[in-house]
Amino acid sequence: MADAIDFYFDFSSPYGYLASTRIDELAARHGRLVRWRPFLIGALYKQLGYMPLEQPGKRAYFLHDVPRSARVMGVKLTIPASFPEALIAPARALYWIADRDEAKAAAFGAAAYRAYWSEGRKLADPQVVAEIATAQGFAEDTVLAARNDPKVKDRLKRKPMRRSPPASSARPSSSSTARNSGARTGSIRSRNGWRREDGREGYARTGCSRLGSLKPAAN
Repeated sequence: MADAIDFYFDFSSPYGYLASTRIDELAARHGRLVRWRPFLIGALYKQLGYMPLEQPGKRAYFLHDVPRSARVMGVKLTIPASFPEALIAPARALYWIADRDEAKAAAFGAAAYRAYWSEGRKLADPQVVAEIATAQGFAEDTVLAARNDPKVKDRLKRKPMRRSPPASSARPSSSSTARNSGARTGSIRSRNGWRREDGREGYARTGCSRLGSLKPAAN
């Protein structure tokens, strides 16, 4: 896929959900397509030894900022009672669908995100995931079987980036990459192997934009 934006996200991230409601529109304005690429942020937190929601101050701010950000963006969002949880089933399903049709994978991803954060559906349940996939023309039984395919499992285990920023200079944050009304192009400056476009809460590695629920912490 030429000139594509690789959109890395975790279905369990509300900030990723908010970004997902703008990513396709943003890409279209710049004549680009989007490849949806789920990963498990919990595994990254574990690798970095950093669990933000276990810190009272960060958790309190998170519970305040998520609804506020959704209101600003005009997005319906309700934090599920089961949050936080590892949403492996939809991530595997999306990769399986992407191997067949990237456009359908994007549509599935948007629908799955909406089901969890807006409609209150239990996205950790493979049956719910399979039901959502039927809207893209896939049989429930086929999707349920695909989640146990070793190749699909391996896709999710792969790291989304070749290397992670040093833990001392970059941490996962509960900051949105699409919290405000959109993205604006600006100057680019380097820091720790990353680049940041001023006026935009999105971070990129050389070659393609990567918007999701992570950003380096401010110095």
